[in-house]
Amino acid sequence: MLNYQVKIGLAPMRRDVTPRPGIFNWEKAEERGRAAVEYIEKHFASENVSFVDLKGINPVDVMYCEADAEKVIERFNQEKVDAVFIINSNFGNEEIAAQVARGVGKPVCIWAPVDTSFLPDGTRYTDSQCGLFGVSRQLQRFHIPFSYIETCAVESDTFAEGFRKFASVSCMVKNFTGMRIAQVGMRPKPFCSVIFNEGELMEKFGLQIVPVNLAVIIDKYNKILAENDAELEEGAKLLDPTGQLEAGVPLCPPEGDAGTGMAATNSVAVRTGNVSAGTSVFAMIVLEKPLSKVYPEIDMVTTPSGKPVAMVHCNNCTSDINAWADMLYGFAGAAGLEIKKGDVYTTLFNAAMKGEADCGGVLHYSYLSGEPITGMEEGRPMMVRLPDTSFSFANCARSLVYGAMVTLKLGMDILAGENVRMDSLLGHGGFFKTPGTAQKLLAGALNTPVSVMETAGEGGPWGMALLAAYRVHREKNETLEDYLTHHVFAGANSVTIEPDAEDVQGFAAYARRFEEGLSAERAAVSALKV
Repeated sequence: MLNYQVKIGLAPMRRDVTPRPGIFNWEKAEERGRAAVEYIEKHFASENVSFVDLKGINPVDVMYCEADAEKVIERFNQEKVDAVFIINSNFGNEEIAAQVARGVGKPVCIWAPVDTSFLPDGTRYTDSQCGLFGVSRQLQRFHIPFSYIETCAVESDTFAEGFRKFASVSCMVKNFTGMRIAQVGMRPKPFCSVIFNEGELMEKFGLQIVPVNLAVIIDKYNKILAENDAELEEGAKLLDPTGQLEAGVPLCPPEGDAGTGMAATNSVAVRTGNVSAGTSVFAMIVLEKPLSKVYPEIDMVTTPSGKPVAMVHCNNCTSDINAWADMLYGFAGAAGLEIKKGDVYTTLFNAAMKGEADCGGVLHYSYLSGEPITGMEEGRPMMVRLPDTSFSFANCARSLVYGAMVTLKLGMDILAGENVRMDSLLGHGGFFKTPGTAQKLLAGALNTPVSVMETAGEGGPWGMALLAAYRVHREKNETLEDYLTHHVFAGANSVTIEPDAEDVQGFAAYARRFEEGLSAERAAVSALKV
């Protein structure tokens, strides 16, 4: 059962040296350590966050020697802390920091308060930042994972944000470690990104994978229903105090991403299709007839009403765009520019529209994970260019967008070879939130008109709601296709963009160069081991 209460051990420390005037002043270090603990306990304790401090561990409540470290380990383990927060009160004591971190074996975060005590001649009583370097290096030597908060005042927003993140991550690790996870059946073939090593999960995180037979679960469930009517009725009242969800209430079909995506875009009739683009990207086309043979790159699914659908699925889409946006957002902050994170994406996508049609020779491989369509078991994101490439921001931005859709294009070429026809192709998902940008470039990439509705940013939940509405409100013998067309999307506003000839030619050149460069991607996977 999940437990959202987290207990954090606060461990202020100083270096154990002979006292002398200047930066190794004991008293200043101890004052800073105690003050930091007091502030944290006062301002960050809540119903879900509690603390264990070092009061009484020695006369000064700050650890500074190996004997102190052993007492801290004993206290933290007895109190069953979920994380350790090491406060570097002065030049650090890296030996006991590593000793405590290793002895407790919980998530570790290190931090140092910014130096504030100076003599008139500029001499500092403390040197916390330098000590932080020493502590981090010692933790690395012992292969102890850790996070850190940059040196700052304990009252600052920087500290507050960093500490809350650490508490949240510690809570997640606490609940993740030692979990028992039910495995119902095998993974779907194209989802290589969810391959796991059961032995490694157990060794590293104490996770237990428990194979579950769904038939056995259903049998137990039916027995519970038959034998515990009164108890179940009481439990149902806790979930539904209004009593509206009584026995016999209609249940939305348990469709996955594929079925809900088709419903969300009205792509359930023959010769319709949709592209769902976000963290991953996939295109689904409702077929007029079966494909002539089996293609390992193409997955066959069905519409919610059972029509055959060819699906081209790619593991990578916007994740590396997000990474670049984070970097650009960080650059803007370093340059003193006040800009919203969403504006970074808007600027990036709008700049892509000004890039050369073939990105001027800039290639981007967005492969954070493997891609079955191109035969990649692993991925290494990278941007590649020739020495004479026009490496402008616009070409770079356009290459990022192209890199998110080029693998999809390679899969769609297989369907083109099967003469699969489409009357309409609708785009939805976060990729299409900036109006007219990704939509126009995708139209050129696939050489097909692409439509985007007002609900482009919506996905599975919207499609799920439509399937539930069809289940409740359909007329007798009314098909899903007719219901969506006449009752849901009849007055829907959409924008359709036709492929631009220059975009089509430019993307074709980009895709050819991309395929030629896949050997570089393979070399990166071979040379750069995770």
